[in-house]
Amino acid sequence: MGSVYANYEFLPGLIAETRFGTNTNFYKRNAFSPFYTIDANERNQVNTVERQHDLNIYWNSTNTLTYTKTLGDHNFTALAAATFEKFNRRTEYASGQAIPSNAVSLRYLDAATANYNATGNTFNNTIASLIGRVTYDYKGRYLLSASVRRDGASVFPSNNRFGTFPSLSAGWLVTDEEFMKSFETMNFMKLRASWGRVGNQNITSLTNAAYTGTYGKTYYVTGDDRTQQVAVIQSNVPNPDIKWETVEDYDLGVDFGFFQNKLTATFDVFRRNTTDMLMFQAIPGHAGYGYNSPVTNIGSMKTNGLDFTVGYAENKGAFTYGLSINGTRAISKIGTLANGQALYSGNTPIFGRPSKTEEGGYVGAFYG
Repeated sequence: MGSVYANYEFLPGLIAETRFGTNTNFYKRNAFSPFYTIDANERNQVNTVERQHDLNIYWNSTNTLTYTKTLGDHNFTALAAATFEKFNRRTEYASGQAIPSNAVSLRYLDAATANYNATGNTFNNTIASLIGRVTYDYKGRYLLSASVRRDGASVFPSNNRFGTFPSLSAGWLVTDEEFMKSFETMNFMKLRASWGRVGNQNITSLTNAAYTGTYGKTYYVTGDDRTQQVAVIQSNVPNPDIKWETVEDYDLGVDFGFFQNKLTATFDVFRRNTTDMLMFQAIPGHAGYGYNSPVTNIGSMKTNGLDFTVGYAENKGAFTYGLSINGTRAISKIGTLANGQALYSGNTPIFGRPSKTEEGGYVGAFYG
């Protein structure tokens, strides 16, 4: 793990910066389960040897160009950025059973005599983004900001690889106004409003790839008998039409400060609309055995809520104390789900899966 950065000021207020970071980890597992007999009920008749190697490499690069300018009481900042991220994962696993003895010298895969198993995969996920943002304020009292980003993700097919996500925000520092000077106990009040869209691409390249696998209990019939053989089956079916999931947020908020900011409070009301939700869609059995459920953009959800934080802090000489209380109330309702099928969750010994998420209902609602 490590990172480096460099910046340079070309002109007064014009600064370029580049950052690079990487995180690499390697996981190795060697396991052996011996055969043993303690009594008739507690025994293991077949020993097992396992080997696993995982390699994860992540790196990111962020390059920004920022320009800041002040004209009297007007302050401007413009930013242009290009970011790149890449994640590579490679995993290998193998196991075997029935090693002739539990001797340390035989705890290797090539000593196994039955039930060989070997699996592995590798995938690369890449994200590239172009970002633009402009901010403006007048005397630090009236605040405006606008941004747009263009994100591309390798997990999506080429026809839907990129998504555009804008955002806007505004603020008003009310306590800087002349009519607020008479409010001695309130020394800070700020009104805020924002709207924006962001994209979600939380799947891997393997999730939407076509690949085959082996199935060790497949029968075929020849003559008067049937034979069990290892078969090759299509394990995963890609979806050529999936695209970015979009989350759209609206927020209205107000911040207060009283008694020289000893008592502070923040209140927000928000709405979140999630569309084109990335969900797994089951394939009917008559389509053939072995398919994993492909990812689709079938699903939508709306969330309405409010959030508050109230705090008090004070210094008494070298002693500082404070208290903070916060709470959130959010209600999420489902618009659509894949094939209109309800989702069941939870795991209890008596009630099984007591939570159900269905179209028009609440997320994770109890039912009975």
